[in-house]
Amino acid sequence: MIYFLKNPETGLVKIGYSARHTTRIREITNSEGVQLVGIGVLAGDLSSEKELHRRFAHLRCHGEWFRYENDLEAFITENASPFRSLTEE
Repeated sequence: MIYFLKNPETGLVKIGYSARHTTRIREITNSEGVQLVGIGVLAGDLSSEKELHRRFAHLRCHGEWFRYENDLEAFITENASPFRSLTEE
């Protein structure tokens, strides 16, 4: 599963992959020290994640964190499913 997480303090979006995305998202939220906002999920694997990293390389700030600008926002809106709250599971 590909996930998109937004840091409300920086406005950056993490594009990540995990077979156990809810567990991974909890880990990332704990390590960031801020409550990240899930903005979408998308079926995919590690190669899909790498392709998205290449596609949005012009927006990369560091690692898997990207500026949330028009083309990334449009991609997520058009292709990703809504993110279920971790408390719903």
